[in-house]
Amino acid sequence: HRVQGLQRAVKEKNNARLNQIVFGNWDEKRAFQLSTKLIHRYADLHMIWCSSDLMALGAQRAINNSNQHIITGGFDWTSNAITSIQSGQLTASVGGPFTNAGFGMVLLYDYLHGKDFADVASSTIKTKGALIHKSNVDKYAPFLLEKDWGSVDFKKYSRIYHPENKGYNFSLDYLLGNSKAIN
Repeated sequence: HRVQGLQRAVKEKNNARLNQIVFGNWDEKRAFQLSTKLIHRYADLHMIWCSSDLMALGAQRAINNSNQHIITGGFDWTSNAITSIQSGQLTASVGGPFTNAGFGMVLLYDYLHGKDFADVASSTIKTKGALIHKSNVDKYAPFLLEKDWGSVDFKKYSRIYHPENKGYNFSLDYLLGNSKAIN
């Protein structure tokens, strides 16, 4: 899906061109090696987008060695990526799906207690990731880098515990802004 999203984004931008897709096998060292080759192969390279933050950090090392201005980012919101965005190295990271396990438990709990999520949502629930970049990293960093995820009260999302909830809002922005959902 990440490759499909990249291809769709390139298609939607009139001035974007996808030079090549390479597979780094989720490995930072491999991403460094491949990015080094791509930087030499494509003189007009402006961006390297990676399917994980780990690979983006490898790509960033290759970019730093080249002394070129190439933006890069990845997925997953790893702590190293967040601090790299804060320091101005990585450009961006998309994340949030790590909360899906907790939200899945809410849906399962409600379903097993008589509240079928299909009554208020599709049987396929897609959560949307959020983009962290230089302008908003300070909003997310304290929560992501210092948060004790065991203290998140996912009951606040349950329609069994909170029948006033007419649906489910599993966005990370809601999680961050809903102080009642976080102990």
